[in-house]
Amino acid sequence: MCTFTDYDVLILDRDLPVMTGNEVCSRLNERTDPPRIFMLTAAGNIRDKVYGLEQLGTDN
Repeated sequence: MCTFTDYDVLILDRDLPVMTGNEVCSRLNERTDPPRIFMLTAAGNIRDKVYGLEQLGTDN
């Protein structure tokens, strides 16, 4: 499905074709040393932004 490589920073799009950026972010944060994740999104809704920061652990 996806291969994990050790990166310091990941820029992730929320709208991916196979799985959502939210799913990728959640899986990466299960690792013992996850990368810093910056999520790109067209969502202007505050609830989506807060969810990304608080629930998914994105950095921005």
